[in-house]
Amino acid sequence: MVKTLYSLRERQAHEDTPYDTSTLPSGWAETIIKVVESSKPVDDGDFPSKHARDVLISQGYLAKVVLNGEQAGTVATYKGGYLYCQLVDIYPSVRAAIAFRRTQPNFLNDLWKAQNPAEAKHSEECGACGYTADPDCRPCSS
Repeated sequence: MVKTLYSLRERQAHEDTPYDTSTLPSGWAETIIKVVESSKPVDDGDFPSKHARDVLISQGYLAKVVLNGEQAGTVATYKGGYLYCQLVDIYPSVRAAIAFRRTQPNFLNDLWKAQNPAEAKHSEECGACGYTADPDCRPCSS
């Protein structure tokens, strides 16, 4: 189960209840980041996880679109935008969340470490590649 920083912290009374991400498969965070931060619809072959894409579509976070009579790819719905904001823990603007996330080169690593402090303590070198949250990351361990 992947919990977001937003769901892990104590929320103010005016904030929404976070989406339950326990039903989302691994790779959902990378997938929602890819789609929300893309300046155009994402082609089916350009997803970090096609299974996560399909689940996010089935739960209403993403949608396939047609533009100018052609299949254009996949975009985020408003619900997907809110999921992204929840992941990044910046509200209420998707634009502000994107700007913040882009300043965090090890965002996914830091998120993984916050959620898995016992494992992260034993894998301090992981994250040097700035991408994977896997403590057995081969690029980081070489």
